[in-house]
Amino acid sequence: MKSFTTKLSPERQQIFCSYVDHVTAKGAGSYDRTLGYVFSFLCEVEDITKRGYNEYRKKHAVEIIQYKQGNALQDFMAYCGVQIGSLQKKVKAKALDKRVTLDKKAQEILNGFAIWIVKENAYTPNTVKGYLVGAKDFLTYTTTVTTETAQRYKASLEELNRAPRTINQRLNAVDCLARYLGKQIKIKRLKIPRTLSLENVPTEREVAKLLEYCKEHSEKVYIWIRLLSTTGARVHEFAKFTYEMVAAGHVDLKGKGNKIRRFFFSPKVQEECAEYAEKHDLSGIIASNRFGGPCSTRGVAQQLRAMAAKAGVPVEKCHPHAFRHFFAKMYLKRSKTKDVTELADLLGHSGLDTTMIYIKRSQQEQQKSFNKNVDW
Repeated sequence: MKSFTTKLSPERQQIFCSYVDHVTAKGAGSYDRTLGYVFSFLCEVEDITKRGYNEYRKKHAVEIIQYKQGNALQDFMAYCGVQIGSLQKKVKAKALDKRVTLDKKAQEILNGFAIWIVKENAYTPNTVKGYLVGAKDFLTYTTTVTTETAQRYKASLEELNRAPRTINQRLNAVDCLARYLGKQIKIKRLKIPRTLSLENVPTEREVAKLLEYCKEHSEKVYIWIRLLSTTGARVHEFAKFTYEMVAAGHVDLKGKGNKIRRFFFSPKVQEECAEYAEKHDLSGIIASNRFGGPCSTRGVAQQLRAMAAKAGVPVEKCHPHAFRHFFAKMYLKRSKTKDVTELADLLGHSGLDTTMIYIKRSQQEQQKSFNKNVDW
């Protein structure tokens, strides 16, 4: 920074002294650097106006950024009655009023959106359903899709005490609706801590017990569990598996986030699927219902829980996604390289932070490891 060689005029000296009193009156602290930035500013700036500030900022952009002078100068300008940029008071978005039903225009938009989103073929059926629900809810408030109305819609949901995850899902729907209408909106989602109860993931012993029971009482569910626990597939991805895909050894499928992911099938699982298919003369979709049609993701979960209850395994540990976590833990346990990036690719994760959630240990496992290692 350049040294202060210029003297202040009497008028500006009075302004500076007044500002010093204002700052120091806030409480104890170190103000030398902050006041130094303001002094330098007053020595050079032509007018204490927004225009004068912007001209000064253009000349000293590097110093302002490097030495973080921005907040000090903006605070001084605010003291002088000139609001600059980010220090302007943020006005909380006003909530929207919800109508009882959709009006004609809203219904037309929703119908067009429904046709478009299916035609795009970029989303899973569950995502399409969620987006339609979210878009319909938004359109009961307003048919104007802008950043401002999206922010006000968010405020409305917060006033209703909707869960953060629900609010974000609704905002995703509004964002998709905006794309359909050819508009761009910017709306911040709520930050949600990424947590998982690892107490609800089955142990090796529990999975072995469940498989043993299913092999005797329900070969179909046995095959399902084998595929879920050896591929790490999400339930909607597993629902696409066919006997022909398993026989081929691998398959590329479109999964979450419209990303193509490759699934591998172990030789043992290939052999078991082939024997089961030949025994019952089966082909096509593996996750089938009792009528031979595709089983819904909810149906898959219900059958897993039913078998768990009969096998004496905790039902809360036998949901489809639990076997995805089971796959991740088992893969790293058996892997010689312990390569987390490799596991991330297999799970279809774009970042390692997500993968790390999958491989954390449960409290019981942590205590067991602790007791084993801490023996002094």
